[in-house]
Amino acid sequence: MPPPVSVSIGAKIAPEQAAQIRDLIEAGLYFDESDFVRDAIRHRLSEIKVIKCRDVDFQTAKKKEILGYYKYRGEA
Repeated sequence: MPPPVSVSIGAKIAPEQAAQIRDLIEAGLYFDESDFVRDAIRHRLSEIKVIKCRDVDFQTAKKKEILGYYKYRGEA
């Protein structure tokens, strides 16, 4: 069986937040609550970056890994 195209995730939010989302929908910025949630998730995930660490000795890290990472990514 092929993997699912999408996954459903549930969350509870404060009534005030739900009202704000409904206001945005009524203003025409989003089609529905799901549209808002998908956009919020995409936006937040674009802001967060996970750095995976590897086990290397100090000299290798100092000479190659850190400088190489910084040159490639432009940020640390």
